[in-house]
Amino acid sequence: MSKAGGIPYIGTRVARVGVGESVSKEILIVDNDEIILAGVGDALGEAGFIVSKARNGLEALEQARRHPPDLIVTDLIMPVMDGRQLCRHLSQDPQLSHIPVVVVTATIAEGLPSAQELQEMGAKAYVAKRRMDAMVVDILDIVRRLDRAEVDAGPPVMVGLEDVRPRVIARELLSIKRHLDTLLAALGEAVIEFNEAHQVVYVNPAGVRLLGRSETELVTVPIASVFGDPIPAAIRRMEQSGGREEFEFQYGGLVLKVTMTGLTEDNRPAGGVMILQDISHVHQRLQEMSVLNQVTAAFTSTLDFPLLLRLVMEQVVELMKVEAGSLLLKEETGELTFAVVLGERRELLQGLRVAAEEGIAGWVASTGEALVIPDVRKHPMFSTRVDALIGSDTRSVLCVPVKTAEKVLGVIQLINRTDRTPFGEADLALLSAIANHAATALESAQLHDQLLQTNQQLLETHNQKNKFISQLSQEVRTPLTGILGYAELLQDKRVGPLSTRQQQYLQNIYGSAQHILKLANDLLELAQDDVGRRTFFAEEFSPLAVLEEVSALMAPQAENRGIAFTVQGEPRLPPMRGDLHQFRQILLNLVSNALKFTADRGEVTVSACLRDPGTLAVSVRDNGIGVRPEDRQRIFDPFGRGQNAVASRIPGVGLGLTLAKRLVELQGGEISVESEGENRGSTFTFTLPATPSAPVLPSGGIGPGTPTPPRSGSQPAPS
Repeated sequence: MSKAGGIPYIGTRVARVGVGESVSKEILIVDNDEIILAGVGDALGEAGFIVSKARNGLEALEQARRHPPDLIVTDLIMPVMDGRQLCRHLSQDPQLSHIPVVVVTATIAEGLPSAQELQEMGAKAYVAKRRMDAMVVDILDIVRRLDRAEVDAGPPVMVGLEDVRPRVIARELLSIKRHLDTLLAALGEAVIEFNEAHQVVYVNPAGVRLLGRSETELVTVPIASVFGDPIPAAIRRMEQSGGREEFEFQYGGLVLKVTMTGLTEDNRPAGGVMILQDISHVHQRLQEMSVLNQVTAAFTSTLDFPLLLRLVMEQVVELMKVEAGSLLLKEETGELTFAVVLGERRELLQGLRVAAEEGIAGWVASTGEALVIPDVRKHPMFSTRVDALIGSDTRSVLCVPVKTAEKVLGVIQLINRTDRTPFGEADLALLSAIANHAATALESAQLHDQLLQTNQQLLETHNQKNKFISQLSQEVRTPLTGILGYAELLQDKRVGPLSTRQQQYLQNIYGSAQHILKLANDLLELAQDDVGRRTFFAEEFSPLAVLEEVSALMAPQAENRGIAFTVQGEPRLPPMRGDLHQFRQILLNLVSNALKFTADRGEVTVSACLRDPGTLAVSVRDNGIGVRPEDRQRIFDPFGRGQNAVASRIPGVGLGLTLAKRLVELQGGEISVESEGENRGSTFTFTLPATPSAPVLPSGGIGPGTPTPPRSGSQPAPS
């Protein structure tokens, strides 16, 4: 007979033992009592059996899986894994369920254990613990009865009941354990127990559901193999601290919160218990709120609306895990235009127009009501035109209006979850909230466009004003020059003597002409400055003196905000020849920028040195918001601002660095910025020839509206 039958092999062996034949069949003995383990094992070995031993159910299960025995004799009450759990795992394992089990224990009577429980445990027989010789005889007798098939069909065999009295302590322990098992089975959270070798010992039903694997599959498996890297590190921390560990980690697409408590035996680690809670829905909602906050901040940080809408749609598509998403804007005609499209073959939809009330998007735009459609193929409003155009397969749609209190501006539409589940009410609530913010931002953007158009008109008017002022100044200067010349001739009496009254009249004429000429010159200088034309005044000055002047001017502002403001210059820094006013203006602009973009209690340092005998280098370093790599050129453009400055809502118009760059280049120098990235600070450095050549006039202006600093008492230009 094959071993799959199990029991006949044992019977044959026992029969042969009586006639002295050699038998090589194996019995696995499971008991945490070393005396029982040794005594029963020796007796069965002398009877001709091959005996293997295990000290708890977990060891027995591992051994049985490696090398299935012909019979298992097990105690009922054991640490780590008891006899009941062992029997259950054996019966659930297709490779081990054929092995007969004999339960040996001292707990009987008063409901412990009944024949029905033994049948549920899968045991073939029950042998009472008592004298060693009697117990061995009973086990051998059970083997013979199994061979004669006297046990298979009927109830379990129960031997030795008349010789044993119930043990109260054991009975109470089993009662407590049964109660604990019931509680763990009913618990909603997953519970996993592991031993000192970090192997899974027990998994409650909630844990089985959470992990999607049966308890039999999980028992004896190293817990690190079940969950991966985070668990072993947490176990080590728990064992070292002797306390408990709480943490969160991702498992199979879920976010689990783990509470791990250590177990000890004889003051040494003996495993632990893990309670796992699925907090994926909480984590998802927190993530959604975080994205909503980010979206809100993005809407309020910039008015570059096309780029902004694309970034927001990318976040929405990623968060809600959909295959495609689009934003359609409503035209004056009622038609919808695909303004932002994300997904495969999106280029085919970009700019595509949808007729008013066509399909789901058209209905949402015309009614202002949101729609959640689990299966669009069963919905009468679904239009297949887009699917046919790009070759997609739309299954589920979530579409919400982007509307203000007065009108619908467009719709946001999401297509198909990547996990193929339909959209729900929570998705609708989140997308509706985003759409509400988008509507407010879109309305603001339209107002901003109107303001830009108005500003453009004002700009043109301003340019015309400057042109008129320049022409007027030229027209006034020409005759005034002649008037002043003739007045000077009369004052010199080159055409003859003048009376006292004539001299007085002449003095009035000359003073008035000088006043008008000065006014014309001032108007011309203002007009020239507005279009970026400046005059270079070369003079010798001390850079150290200018540094001290700037330090005295800006120190109060830094002190009020707790910023450490330091000015450092080489003691032997020689005088240089250049435009003192422009040098001072450059430095003031850079220091003002550094203080503005540095948080309270930050640091700003100004330093100056000679890089070589002919070049002066001045650096302004801060530990503020820094500059992104993509912004390092743009911040020097007129009205150009870094994205992190915009996101931080730091006021400014973006002219300070532009003006500084123009002034540096006018003197034949260069300016640059270094930054390790956002929130890592920045260093602006400009270099000037110590003895500059003729000034380099910049090509083009910085635009109208740039203020003209005074020759003394300079203040930083707006940035």
